[in-house]
Amino acid sequence: MSISSPSPLPDHLRAAQGNASTFRALTWNLKIPVQISLAVGPTVPGGQGMKGDKADGQGYSSDIGARGGVAAGMDKYYMQCPRYTYLPIILPELRDNFVNSVLAPDELESLASPIEDWWFEVDTSHDGEDAHGNGEMCKWYWPLDLIHLLCLINQPRSNSSPTHSQTLRLILHLHPHPNSTDPTKPKVSNSLEACRIRYTSLIKEADYARWGNTRRVTSLRRLDLESGWNSIVEGDYDAQAQFANKTLPLPFGLHTNSDAGSIASNTHSQSGGGGGAGGASIATASNAPDSAYAARAIPFKIYLPYNGPVIQDVIPPLNTEGKANTVKDLLYRILPGLFPTTSNDLYSLAVPYLHGVELPSDAELAWLACCSPGADGWLRIGIRLCE
Repeated sequence: MSISSPSPLPDHLRAAQGNASTFRALTWNLKIPVQISLAVGPTVPGGQGMKGDKADGQGYSSDIGARGGVAAGMDKYYMQCPRYTYLPIILPELRDNFVNSVLAPDELESLASPIEDWWFEVDTSHDGEDAHGNGEMCKWYWPLDLIHLLCLINQPRSNSSPTHSQTLRLILHLHPHPNSTDPTKPKVSNSLEACRIRYTSLIKEADYARWGNTRRVTSLRRLDLESGWNSIVEGDYDAQAQFANKTLPLPFGLHTNSDAGSIASNTHSQSGGGGGAGGASIATASNAPDSAYAARAIPFKIYLPYNGPVIQDVIPPLNTEGKANTVKDLLYRILPGLFPTTSNDLYSLAVPYLHGVELPSDAELAWLACCSPGADGWLRIGIRLCE
């Protein structure tokens, strides 16, 4: 009995797959420069006992960290981290190459807090100030891209100087967070397993937002589902690309299908049910890829500065006229106060960011959601106010 090989994809599908693969690889390879400072706590009492010499041959000052809660005289540790990674993934490197090099042997032996109790906070100091934070723990289950995005949008954008420092400055604490002993507050694990569970949940949530069901994710074999998380831990783009091909649609349909209006009406008719077919598929074969323009909605989250609420809504890829919804359409609908339709300069009051880059207003949401989402399938857009 012979098994027939799968038929080759049509030209427009091969072009869409190549387009998506190119920009997914570019997104995957984006890096964030990270600066790590070591906090002074019970383990690092005023910086005394640290080993190593400065470049000029002088030892570390005995009053290190007395001015701001951070060991100001210590060397800082710099990394180039993938935007998709998580803080627990970089902890072992920090322990082996930073903490073990900075602390003296007797301090390492008396380290009361295991690595499971370490935590990060964002360095909120300004130029010329000693490093310090606000005591708020960084979420372990947030990708580094989201932590960087929130830091970015909390700094007003100057119209005269729109550039900004891309360095994410973090403070590493080697002792438990003060809230860790509070029985009324849940303890959040910094283990890779806890991050994996959260990541898998977000993959399913994105699938539901996109199609109205989670069949595309829940029908995967266990090994296929685990390969998505393993690719993040191991930095394996080939494995991530295979996983994305199984969970994300392709950017075809709008410009290759002669009846875009019927696509839009079909998509809108199925977007209200939530649990039905979950969006029309332009492709007729059961194993053919899905079109991003035929999804029920765009899986996106909008983040506002200064601890504002996270905004989600049901925005379909196409409007009722069969035209693709763009970033401008999204902003007009979600944040009309910051992006008024009457303004000649759409970004005069605020600017949207994705992966640390200003978003062009005419970018199609469906294209962004399938070609440049986070590794968990979500499109995270930050809103940065202008001065």
